[in-house]
Amino acid sequence: MGLLFLGLAGASVALPAYGEPASILFQGGGAALTVDPETLDALSRTVREDGLNEVQFRLSVTDTKQFSQMTRALEGQTLTISVCRHVLAAPTVMVPIEDGTVLITGGTDAATNALFDALENGADCPGPAG
Repeated sequence: MGLLFLGLAGASVALPAYGEPASILFQGGGAALTVDPETLDALSRTVREDGLNEVQFRLSVTDTKQFSQMTRALEGQTLTISVCRHVLAAPTVMVPIEDGTVLITGGTDAATNALFDALENGADCPGPAG
């Protein structure tokens, strides 16, 4: 199982266009991986005994290979997680995630709930107002 630590970090990311179906965009170090939320497995949200929030999920076999390469290159660096042009989390990659099981630890209750909801429910990205 891989471990990501959720921290706040500024990120400049290329996000999907308005009106596109919601995908999860993992991005960092010049690499990007777009994942369909429906391909995630074993999604859970828990609060540890020490009070830290956790979100865990397993990537598909297809996405695991690219994610593994990405996290090997990003160990100790930030990986942004975006949905519908919104960065939901910017965790630090603590160890390479080789087996596709992702564990994101930390963050406020609101941030953890927003990330979990986006991973669980997905949505169509709204168009610009006006």
